[in-house]
Amino acid sequence: MALVRRNILMDNQLCVWCDIEEETVEHIFTGCVISAGVWNGVSRWCRIPDIFAFHVKDLVNMHEVCGTSGIKKAVLHGVIIIACWILWRARNDKIFSNKESKVVDLVADIKTLGFLWYKHRCKEGVVD
Repeated sequence: MALVRRNILMDNQLCVWCDIEEETVEHIFTGCVISAGVWNGVSRWCRIPDIFAFHVKDLVNMHEVCGTSGIKKAVLHGVIIIACWILWRARNDKIFSNKESKVVDLVADIKTLGFLWYKHRCKEGVVD
């Protein structure tokens, strides 16, 4: 954890969602039961094979290996970035506001932001 490396003492270094594993970036985005549920929801929504990632780098490159091309490839990349943002925001909401997150709600947020992002990109003429 970055704070521990900076000698900032933490009472609890466990994941705020599962309270089992040490909270690391890799765990938050790829190893926690919450993130696994989110990636399952994203893969079903995008109609791609199940997303199994072990590192954040795997997520960032997922659009390259899912067998998508063209617009779908670009949109999938955007959705993955949006999903990472939603996961990070939910983690911070739990830490700073003690707000519980449900996988179904996180996936719904990803869909909403995904549609808004896609609509905005189409308006700009970036996605045809």
